[in-house]
Amino acid sequence: MKKAKTIIFIIIVFAVVASIWYFTKPPTAGNMGLNLNFATATDESPKSNETETKNDSSKTSAPSAVIGTNTYKDPAGRFSFAYPKGYSASSFTTEETGAETVLVQDKKANGFQIVISKLAEPADRLNVVDIETAIPDIKISEAQEFSISGEGGGVLFSSNNEFFGGSARELWFVYKGVLYQASAFAKNRDLIDNLAKSWRFE
Repeated sequence: MKKAKTIIFIIIVFAVVASIWYFTKPPTAGNMGLNLNFATATDESPKSNETETKNDSSKTSAPSAVIGTNTYKDPAGRFSFAYPKGYSASSFTTEETGAETVLVQDKKANGFQIVISKLAEPADRLNVVDIETAIPDIKISEAQEFSISGEGGGVLFSSNNEFFGGSARELWFVYKGVLYQASAFAKNRDLIDNLAKSWRFE
């Protein structure tokens, strides 16, 4: 049983590394529809990777995650998001590409990954056309485009991402010149949808 779990973990990590090829060209600006309006946090407490979620409407206008009970805080203090109780969060950097990865999963290997990389050229946001242009074979459905406090934007969508069994739920966006690619197997779509609701930049 232990060996089986290890194999599943390796497959998920491989998908993290492989997904970096998606954007060889920087995305162009596009028109965003859904405005999530992530607010800037005012919490001056020390940064840590995992804390208990506290509902404080005075610090953020982002909707709280329905199933999120813990909060991941980026070690560099750039962002935070909620994730369910019973899941663990870890991060690492790929030396070859310089891309950062955050991996959130439970003991049964349910979860999602976030790949963070710098764009070759500045871009304000990401839209469906950008993704389809960069990846001609991708099939996108249930797409919702959004903006982030006027400084970025992206798309929440379902896809045929081959690294997730040909059926994935994804959240890709650009903020201040950095590309964020969150992906999960379709069966874990609620995790991605709640990530979109709870994400905030510090």
